[in-house]
Amino acid sequence: LEVQFVITGSNRHSQKEFRSYLQYLEYLNQHRPPPNAYETFAKGYEDYLQCPLQPLMDNLESQTYEIFEKDPIKYAQYQQVGMRMERGRGGRFPLR
Repeated sequence: LEVQFVITGSNRHSQKEFRSYLQYLEYLNQHRPPPNAYETFAKGYEDYLQCPLQPLMDNLESQTYEIFEKDPIKYAQYQQVGMRMERGRGGRFPLR
């Protein structure tokens, strides 16, 4: 996410004091933590409202399926559900 600062209002500080605020904002901007997997995956789509896709119902293009495959949240949730299921069934999954 690219950050921009908009500072409005009357300036009640000297130029030197105001510059200190700007330097602090620049420091915060430069020392941000690196983006996590979700932020990297969603970069560029922060401001877009999209209809949810139904990959099992709709005939989607292969590019769209690739996006589903790269979704880090989905696989983390699958892993959590699998661990819950395993704990709930004594470590055994039924064979079908």
